[in-house]
Amino acid sequence: MLNTLVLKTELESHDNELFKATNEITDLEHTLDKLIKLKHITNETHDFLFEETAKILDHVGSLSQQIFDVEQEIEDLYAMEYKHSPELGLKLWYEYYEQLHKPYTNIKNRCWRMFDSLDVLYINCNKSKPSNWDKRLGLENKATLA
Repeated sequence: MLNTLVLKTELESHDNELFKATNEITDLEHTLDKLIKLKHITNETHDFLFEETAKILDHVGSLSQQIFDVEQEIEDLYAMEYKHSPELGLKLWYEYYEQLHKPYTNIKNRCWRMFDSLDVLYINCNKSKPSNWDKRLGLENKATLA
C-alpha cells in the first residue's frame, strides 16, 4: 500500500544536486585522508576544508527543506489511509518519511563526520583547538534548522 499513496505536493528531484554534493564531499574526504597520512594540517587548510564542508551541509539542508514542508501532509495521508490500523499507518508513515530523507541525511552525516575528523586531526597535529572553534555554536544552530 506504501507505493499507492500519492502526495498532493510534488517533490522536486534533487538527484543531480545530490550527486554533485556527494562528489564534493568525497573530494574533501580524500584531501583529509591525505592530510591524515601526512599527519599535518595548517589552520588555513582546516578553515578552508571546514568552510567548504559547511557550504555542502547548508546546501543539502536547504534542498531537504521540501521534505520537512510535506511532513504533515504525509502523516495525514497515512492516518486517513490506515484509520482502522493507526499503529501500522504511523509505522509506514515513518518509514516513508525516512526514505524521503535518506539521500539528504547520508550526505549531511558525512559532512558532520568531516567536521569531527578535521578537528581531531587539527588537535592531534597542533596540540590546540582550531581558530574557528568558538564559532561552532552558530554553525550548529543553523545546520540543525535545515
